[in-house]
Amino acid sequence: SPHACGCVALLLSACKAEGIPISPSRIRRAMQNTAKTMPNLNALQQGWGMVQVDKAFEHLKSTKDFDSEDIHFQVYLDGRAGNPRGIYLRQPEECSTKQMFSVRVNPEFRRTDTLDEASQQARINFEMKFSLKSTQPSWLSVPSHFMLMNNGRSFKIAVDTSSLSPGLHTAMICGYDAEYPERGVIWSLPVTVAKPMPEQQRIHLPSQSFEPTETKRFF
Repeated sequence: SPHACGCVALLLSACKAEGIPISPSRIRRAMQNTAKTMPNLNALQQGWGMVQVDKAFEHLKSTKDFDSEDIHFQVYLDGRAGNPRGIYLRQPEECSTKQMFSVRVNPEFRRTDTLDEASQQARINFEMKFSLKSTQPSWLSVPSHFMLMNNGRSFKIAVDTSSLSPGLHTAMICGYDAEYPERGVIWSLPVTVAKPMPEQQRIHLPSQSFEPTETKRFF
C-alpha cells in the first residue's frame, strides 16, 4: 500500500543517514517484529499489525551487526505440489483429524555479495540454531529447536484441528535465533483453518455480540 511504501522509504532514508546496512530482509523483519497488533482484528485482516516506523528503526539499529539479517529464509511445505508457503485447511475431512506436515527452510544468501573465496567459505560454513514456537500450541505442535545448515533442512509439525470449534482459526510457526532471541522472529509459516459447521438442513446461529471492528466468520 502507499502507506507501507512511505514507511519503507523513511526507514531506508534513516538507515543511509546512520550508516546502517540495508537489505529487503532487514527492512521486512524490522517492520514485522515491531508492528502493533490491533484489538478485535484477526490475522487475515491485519497481518503482523500496524507499522510503527520509530520502533522498526530502533530494531534495525539493534540488529545492524548481525550478518545473518541479510539472509532470506525460504519457508514452504516439503513434498506438496507448488511448494505452498503456508497451511490452509477448510474441507471437513481435513479439519476432523490430526495431520503431519514437513516444513522446509532454505537460506538464500544475497546475490550482490562479493563472491570471493572468503564469502564462499562463509556460506559453506553457515550454521544457525533456531528455537521454534507455535502461537497456538494447543492444536499446532512444533519441535523445540531446529539446526539449519547452508543447504537447508526440514522438520515435522502436527496440526490437530479435531477439537476446534467451527469458524476461522489462525496460527503461526515462528523461528527465533536460539542464541539471540531478542532479534525477534527470523522466519515464519502461517497456518489457517476455516473449520466448517456440521452439515444440517437448517443453519441456526445464536445471538452474537461484537466488539468494535470485530468480524465473525462461519463456513
